[in-house]
Amino acid sequence: MDDETPMLEGMTMTVGYRPAVYWSWEFRRLQVDYLDGIDPEYFSYQVDLLAPELNGSNAQRAAVAIRTYYSQALETLFALLGSSVQSPLSPAPWMLHYKISDLCDLIDVIRQELSIRNRMSLPYLSWKSIAEKITPWQIGDSTAEHIDAMVLAMRRFANEFQDDQFQEEYNSIKHGLRVRPGGSFLAFGIQHTPGVPASADQMNVMYSYRFGSSFLKSESLSERKFQYAFFRAARNWDYENISERVKIICACIGNTLAYLKLRNGFDPASIPFYQLSVRQVDEAVDGAVSLGAFTMNRRIEAAWVDSLSREEILNSYPPPHSPDVALD
Repeated sequence: MDDETPMLEGMTMTVGYRPAVYWSWEFRRLQVDYLDGIDPEYFSYQVDLLAPELNGSNAQRAAVAIRTYYSQALETLFALLGSSVQSPLSPAPWMLHYKISDLCDLIDVIRQELSIRNRMSLPYLSWKSIAEKITPWQIGDSTAEHIDAMVLAMRRFANEFQDDQFQEEYNSIKHGLRVRPGGSFLAFGIQHTPGVPASADQMNVMYSYRFGSSFLKSESLSERKFQYAFFRAARNWDYENISERVKIICACIGNTLAYLKLRNGFDPASIPFYQLSVRQVDEAVDGAVSLGAFTMNRRIEAAWVDSLSREEILNSYPPPHSPDVALD
């Protein structure tokens, strides 16, 4: 610790569309310590570490862990991009404050090239303008291609991050591990006798994947307030595609982190830079990570269910503070 007298500092920011002010007695120190602790290659390291387990007795556990690290890497990338756009001199509190919905709002703004409050002095946001801002280095004739590669990567990863099934699966993994690991297959065959399934040797397999997950998802019955249907969905994963993609994600994280470090006074010579080419990104993100995604949903129409009011739902419970009422 140095002998400097601490000073209470505040920083105003917007996180997506939400305003906030964060205060600290050691504002600068906390920003530097926070940025210095981020390892841009952490996620690719974890995926490589778990890869050998895919051939062992814990293969499905390892597959879920790999999928988790991949999903966390995507969230980290867009969170760091968001803090770079809206709060580059105070990224730590921005990262504390954001929600997934804020990241999705920012991605929507960028995709549509709209305007939102930012500290990059950009009248409108786009993947290209952001990539140019976070690439302060000149790498000769490769500078323009590197920026194009960053744009390609961010655009494709943003599409995946905002996919409803990605978010539903990610939430199921994060919140109580509500996924059942394991891939799925789809096969069809002709019933020669009505009601009697075709035998296994007469089935035609459309696809079969070793790794994946199934999880529960909900759907609002829009004409029935407070009421929802729930059912099971499934996604299949391709490890090879995950492995290649996570390397590109980590490179993008590293380059975004480099921009934040430069803005916060780090020595440029100490900051790693991850040069990308369009071909490298295109080859890595060309294949799909999730294959054969589907839902096992027997449709429920709002007209088929009883309309229950808020009071009727609450009255299905004993009244609060009534210890004498027997619970079912």
